[in-house]
Amino acid sequence: MLSHIRKLARTFSTVPRPTPEILADIHHVLDEIVRPYAQSDGGDVVFDTFNEENGELWVHMKGACENCASSTVTLRFKVLGAMKMYCPEVISVQRRDIDDQED
Repeated sequence: MLSHIRKLARTFSTVPRPTPEILADIHHVLDEIVRPYAQSDGGDVVFDTFNEENGELWVHMKGACENCASSTVTLRFKVLGAMKMYCPEVISVQRRDIDDQED
């Protein structure tokens, strides 16, 4: 898990982080927080792309999450909530399989 000090330093930093570091944190949050949550209900959330310019993270919802009525809640509260906590560069989360292709 990301350290509390590193998280605080990132929150108050005005220096942009390198993209590889952002992507590593996104994958870490997905693998350690989001995916186990989704997998416990027979689903999965898989990284697709991250647009560094607008902070938009695109994911695929798999398994039970594909057609689940609660998948919007999962995206908004679990995925986006975890990302905002550990990776503030992520501003929004979109579903690749439901939302239209990237602009």
